[in-house]
Amino acid sequence: MEGQEQMSDLYGNCPAEVDLCLPQGQTWDTTLLWEADGDPVDLTGWTARMMLRTTAEAASPTVSLSTATSTMTAASNGVIGLSYSAVSSAAITAATYLYDLEVVNPSGAVRRLMEGRAVVSREITR
Repeated sequence: MEGQEQMSDLYGNCPAEVDLCLPQGQTWDTTLLWEADGDPVDLTGWTARMMLRTTAEAASPTVSLSTATSTMTAASNGVIGLSYSAVSSAAITAATYLYDLEVVNPSGAVRRLMEGRAVVSREITR
């Protein structure tokens, strides 16, 4: 599917290491596809969450996305959607952050799918 990251090469419990570029002042609206053995993972009843922090030890996240806040979705066809408004992203200090993305199945088991650096680049046109 166009515009989707494929996370089909996840082995064991190791999350995929993916660095993100998140422009300040831009709507962050993307979808990711989680596949296992070439088939989409049915995420019916699952939740998803993602946080950006200045360091892994930082007490508070700079950005928090989740299905609970409707900034993320999890679908039966393996698609995880992320949505963060331009107004919200404009308020983030341009810097390099750490992030991870986790999914939680209906019985509460957590799986970290992705992790890495998230570079929030400075908006020039504002």
